Amino acid sequence: MKKIFSTLALAVALSTAFVSCNQDDNSNEANFDVNGGQMRYLFIPTGVSELSVNNESVTTIEIPVGVTTVSGTDRTIGVSVDAASSTAPANSYTLTTTSVTIPAGSFQGVVSVSGNFENVPEEGVSTIVLKLDVPESEILDDKGTHTINVFRSCPTDSVAGMYSVTTTYTVHDFLPDFATYTMETEVTAVAGQENTFRVADFSGGLYSVGPYNDAYGTGSAGQANNIDLVFTISCGVLTWSGQNDPYGAINMQGTNSYDASTGVITISWNAVGYNETGVSVYTPL
Repeated sequence: MKKIFSTLALAVALSTAFVSCNQDDNSNEANFDVNGGQMRYLFIPTGVSELSVNNESVTTIEIPVGVTTVSGTDRTIGVSVDAASSTAPANSYTLTTTSVTIPAGSFQGVVSVSGNFENVPEEGVSTIVLKLDVPESEILDDKGTHTINVFRSCPTDSVAGMYSVTTTYTVHDFLPDFATYTMETEVTAVAGQENTFRVADFSGGLYSVGPYNDAYGTGSAGQANNIDLVFTISCGVLTWSGQNDPYGAINMQGTNSYDASTGVITISWNAVGYNETGVSVYTPL
């Protein structure tokens, strides 16, 4: 049923205009005239910011706030948290000021947010949505809010290295013949991403060297990158999300854990496309 399957990748290019010319006074865009144009405020970052909160020091992130015109005097505007749009517990962060000052002669100031480790949820990511407290007519386009992802991060000894992985399967096309499989595999650290690791075949061999490779080519050069699993281990908690195989999403289920005393990693997974299910136990070699 899977011998013919194509994966379509779609790249979307996003462009953002900072200012435009000759807009009327009712527009939320600004004239390209830093001295005489309409004054519009904005959060400068275009994407989501990350606040990784650790238990060893105070973690603070600075978010720049800009304005489209220059002034000979300081300008101060209010900044607050949009509680209705945020998911982070109110005691898990501190907005260090409720206003931001843009100095005379400057186009930007900063607002700082600090994380409170003890109150950040132990698992997952929550959000803080900042908003500029100025009239909507003084906001440039839709840049009056900014989202910060907040999560716990504990320094974790690298788990990169060689493992023996044994996987027990409960659902796939070739049961009962391929019910359990053991092989050696390497866990590698993901460059530039704290506490983040990669394993080349989430299925513990079913896709790379087992019957799915023979029947469907899932371990071939064209498919190999579609069976990686990227996971994080932080504060003793193993998590992963947003993973896919060639046929759809791969979701966490059951036990996903890291035993710091033994180094054993357990990953329980469900491939949604055709409901393949298994539990992979990684033992350090």
